[in-house]
Amino acid sequence: IGEGVESSADDAAPSAPPRHEDLIPAQQTVQILPKGVHPTDTHQRIEIYDVRLAAGPEGKGSTVEWIVRPEDDPLYFRHGWFKARRLTARNLRAMYVRGDSMEPYLYNHDTIIIDTTDTELSDGEVYAIAYNNHMLVKELRATPDGVRIISRNPAYDPIEYQGGEGSPDFQILGRVVWRGG
Repeated sequence: IGEGVESSADDAAPSAPPRHEDLIPAQQTVQILPKGVHPTDTHQRIEIYDVRLAAGPEGKGSTVEWIVRPEDDPLYFRHGWFKARRLTARNLRAMYVRGDSMEPYLYNHDTIIIDTTDTELSDGEVYAIAYNNHMLVKELRATPDGVRIISRNPAYDPIEYQGGEGSPDFQILGRVVWRGG
């Protein structure tokens, strides 16, 4: 204690504990943004979807219905991510992977983003496909007679799709452009 400062009994008494209001400032109102509105000017949103397949007219092919998963938060990516990959947010669909057939490339419950405009087969790329009324995520390779549908997990044999009359339906839904999990 410095010179000229007197101590009193009041100084030694413990002070009252701080009040809750003094420690935690009042909360600001949180704004819920409607779908399609970006929270910043730097990011774009990509919705997470489920896919429903139904037999097409006269049993030829499948019709694909994209269903937004409202219980899941969308993914946000910077504008530069889209520009560097030459992608457009409105053409992208995020979805969850089911199963172990693509391990170690993709694991059960990983998230992927596909570009629905990139449906031309490029050997060795991974695509979401509708095959025999099932939605699959597989590596594709062109063959002289059709397409080889490949699981990256060696426990699963490749599927040879021959195409043509009477074959199961086959449709490329989009190429995988991002994966996370």
